Amino acid sequence: MNIIFSKTFDAVFGAILIISEFWIIPAYGDENLRYDALFPDLSFNLKCDPIKLEVVESQFEAFLTQNGLKALSIAQEKKQRGKNPERIRITATDGKDRIFNATSFPTLVGTISVGFVTLPPTRRDSIFEDKALEFVRAKLGCQVQQIERHENGLEAAAFFKNDVARIEQLIEEASKIRK
Repeated sequence: MNIIFSKTFDAVFGAILIISEFWIIPAYGDENLRYDALFPDLSFNLKCDPIKLEVVESQFEAFLTQNGLKALSIAQEKKQRGKNPERIRITATDGKDRIFNATSFPTLVGTISVGFVTLPPTRRDSIFEDKALEFVRAKLGCQVQQIERHENGLEAAAFFKNDVARIEQLIEEASKIRK
C-alpha cells in the first residue's frame, strides 16, 4: 500500500512541479483574479539511470542545438562557477516559435520532466516531437512516462513571447559571463 501511494505521490508531485515551475503564469484582470496558462504542447517524464544523468544532460543539450534551438544548461553554468546544482535544468528556444524545458527534481531521483511548446495558437511540431521521443528512448536509454499533449489558444501568445525573451536573456548573460 505504501509503495503504491509513494509512486502515485511522486508522479503527481512531479507533474505539478513541472507545470508550476515553467508554465503557469498568473494574470490579473480588471475585475477578477484569474489564472491564464501556457501549457506544453508535449510533456513527458523520463526515468533514467541516476548515474548517467550528467551524460544525459550534455547529450540532451547537444540534441537541442542540432535541432535548431539555442540551449542552456543552467546546472552546467552553476558547476562552472563552483556551485553544486541539485538538479538538471535545461532551457532552450529557437527565438521565435519553439521553447523547450527539462528539469530533474532531487526528490524524484533519476526522473526528468520535459516540456515543449510552440507559438500559440498551438502549431504542433510533430517531426521534432517524434525525434525527441525517439532520441530519449534510443540514444539516452531512458524510459518515457506520462506523455501528455495540450493546446494553447491565441491568448497565450504574449506569455510565450515573454518566456522566449526570458530564455534568450539567460542564454546571452551566460555567454557574456563565459567570455
